[in-house]
Amino acid sequence: MKVTGMKIVRTPVRFALPLFLLVPLWAFLQSTDFKISTNVDLVLLDVSVKDARGGYVSNLTGDRFKIEENGIPQKIASFVNMDAPVAAGLILDASGSMRTKRDDVNIAGLTFIDASNPKDQIFLIDFNDKVLPGLPDDVPFTDNIDLLRVALTKHRPEGKTVLYDAIEAGLQHLAMAERDKRTLVVVSDGGDNASRHTLAQLMRAIEDSQATIYTVGIADPGTPTAIRAYCSALPA
Repeated sequence: MKVTGMKIVRTPVRFALPLFLLVPLWAFLQSTDFKISTNVDLVLLDVSVKDARGGYVSNLTGDRFKIEENGIPQKIASFVNMDAPVAAGLILDASGSMRTKRDDVNIAGLTFIDASNPKDQIFLIDFNDKVLPGLPDDVPFTDNIDLLRVALTKHRPEGKTVLYDAIEAGLQHLAMAERDKRTLVVVSDGGDNASRHTLAQLMRAIEDSQATIYTVGIADPGTPTAIRAYCSALPA
């Protein structure tokens, strides 16, 4: 079959089917009423909910959600609360003041890792005078509990506290992750006293990254005010 201008020229019989298809299509395209429509029985929506401080909200039920299409309420046919895998970094204080506290932090870290989604991408950074990666250079992320256990005990607590530098390094590391949801858990017993980055610089980096950051302050009996100030300076 050949089409010349507006004329259809028939050639051998084996092209009868294409000719049959072309004529209706050409007619539809010439019509001002031409439409393509389809019916979709089920639309799948992935939803994450954050609170006012940027933390993820879990354990919500379907009756807490409403869906509208062009202002028309739609029925929620099925609702499933899923534990979606995340990229998570543990940013842990290894300064001298943590000598009597680090064992408890390590236990808490293992508990956190053990309760995580098996598909989570996890890494660990210690910090004292320097930023100290916990995993081997060729392992940026892992879900291997044995590797993470070694990482937790890799560095001896000593020196000062480059808190801001460590969080900045954690944000840069998160940028390599394959997971859409990204978070840092920061544990320290005091404020920064040795970083190259300022708090203002760090806050801008946090805003640009869109990561969720949880801070855990470990206070000695005599220093609760300083810890509260430190924790309030970062998103929780």
